[in-house]
Amino acid sequence: MVRSIVVGTAGHIDHGKTALVRALTGVNTDRLDEEQRRGITIELGFAPLDLEGGVHIGFVDVPGHERFVKNMLAGAGGIDAVLIVVAADESIMPQTREHVEICDLLQIDTAVVALTKIDLVDEDIVDLASLEIAEFLETTRFSGAPIVPVSAVTGAGLDDLRSALAGLADGIAERSESLVARLPVDRVFTMKGFGTVVTGTLIAGRLREGEAVELQPSGKASTIKNLQVHGESVKEASAGHRVAVNLAGLSTDNIERGDTLVPAGALAPSAILDLSCDVLGSSPCDLVPNQRVRLHIGSAEIIGRLQILSGERIAVGGHGYVRIRLESPAAALIGDRYVLRRYSPMITIAGGEVVGNSGERIFHRTEHLEMLAKVHAADINERCALLLAATSGPLTPDLLTRRFGLLESRAAEMLTALADEGRAVLLSESPLSVCSAEFIEAAEKGITAELERAHDASPYSDGFGLEALRRGLPRGADESVFRVALEQLKQRGDVELFSGKAALADRRVDLSAQQQAWMEGIVAAIRGGGTAPPPASQVVKENGGSEARPLFKLLITRGELVRIADDLFYHRDTIEEIVATIRNNAGEDGFSVPEFKDWLGISRKFAIPLLEYMDGAGVTYRDGDMRRLSRANPS
Repeated sequence: MVRSIVVGTAGHIDHGKTALVRALTGVNTDRLDEEQRRGITIELGFAPLDLEGGVHIGFVDVPGHERFVKNMLAGAGGIDAVLIVVAADESIMPQTREHVEICDLLQIDTAVVALTKIDLVDEDIVDLASLEIAEFLETTRFSGAPIVPVSAVTGAGLDDLRSALAGLADGIAERSESLVARLPVDRVFTMKGFGTVVTGTLIAGRLREGEAVELQPSGKASTIKNLQVHGESVKEASAGHRVAVNLAGLSTDNIERGDTLVPAGALAPSAILDLSCDVLGSSPCDLVPNQRVRLHIGSAEIIGRLQILSGERIAVGGHGYVRIRLESPAAALIGDRYVLRRYSPMITIAGGEVVGNSGERIFHRTEHLEMLAKVHAADINERCALLLAATSGPLTPDLLTRRFGLLESRAAEMLTALADEGRAVLLSESPLSVCSAEFIEAAEKGITAELERAHDASPYSDGFGLEALRRGLPRGADESVFRVALEQLKQRGDVELFSGKAALADRRVDLSAQQQAWMEGIVAAIRGGGTAPPPASQVVKENGGSEARPLFKLLITRGELVRIADDLFYHRDTIEEIVATIRNNAGEDGFSVPEFKDWLGISRKFAIPLLEYMDGAGVTYRDGDMRRLSRANPS
């Protein structure tokens, strides 16, 4: 099985990076006429190398001149390891230091040092340069990296370097299979017979021939016509490879270095990022508010301004958190590494990790800082849990994809696991939706508070409509949150649900003997009146007066009394009897008001309000001077 890794070169100008790659691979990565004329690397170059033991290396040869560090950074984001090139006749130089600092900021952990041009110096100089390099690397993440003396001219040491490079693969972790494909574009060109081609290092996921893709941040859509890995056509390319992608329907005018190729609809760019930031000890300045900087992320360089979140500034050599507002959006995910350079002069000053990409408004800086610190220290599983806790409302797999780049299938597994652990509450299985237990608790408290207010305002009401209870929900709660919160309140016995209404279990009406007697008197009077009940005001006056008015409302709430008109109420049993009478007597031709009066033995005073109620209830409908049974209520 072939193990593929991407190795970037690093080092000062004229220390022999390109010559060394050519000696190893046979490929001259200086493809531009200007590069070959001037003898310096200006653009990124690429070359493959197959080694014994099934290791395939894709070299990214970067410029060494300080003017082209931005081009170096465009290729540094996707590399697995670095080949640090130091000339024996000059040893450590300024760009050597800056390139190593950049690799340190990007957390590229694995390196081999090639001590080049040994054919120009004697053995003592080689030994001295080796000691200087080892001492220099002691304070970096490359401490202890192998140092291999070589000559691209004579070939001395090249076999040893190949062996050292082959050993790099053992220390490099396999790329995750659970991430959305991302290819930061570092080169775009037109190939005769094919059309538009972009190249880059596939830093995550898989790309497939025929797949619908888009370029972020522009959102331009395309389809993959053809894929090549190291010059060979493939149906599928996986993370860790240098990939050339032939895109349909786009011209080179539509694409530029810094774009990111992703599956259609997978990611959303953001112009506001929160960053964990380490300022280099070699930086000439502190980071200060409103400072204009150049953000290098993926293959993109984007200008932005800083907002210092932790304190008033971040000192040279210090650590803190910043928010950057970019002049154009970045297709950045939480966990991505980045580098900051001064706007002018262009000097590398800081770098770190993206810890927020939602651009959400900061209401409480202290709480926001605490969250960023937790995200920075957490692994992907805990980051999902933190996002769950911080989300006001339902959390779905697509949100995890936009924040962390997880495939939706993997995101769904993680949300399901959080629900199984009791850290999330399942709102819906299809489509999958969860929220935090704390958010459901807040919704329950809001519903309970609304019910408390309703009971206080209407102490003799048995229940209240559900619609009014939604006012108590926290911001971001939807119907699924309301439904689950209400059901959990019911399951615990805190709330009783009946006939589309709700009430607190401990606030159900508890009547005195006198109140119960008044209620029974009211019911008896209305029920006893049959189809011609006495006025409601008279009934209340004869059964407790003003003290009985809440009891009358309670009977309405319970459905025992039915309002027909302002002072006209019927008992529910009487209404059912009237409905049965209508259905039993109404013929196909319908019936008139006089007929209805005769059936019930009532006057027009009762008949007209009753028929209007029946029309509204859908029992009958009016047809001129006649009433007919509604089609939904056939006889």
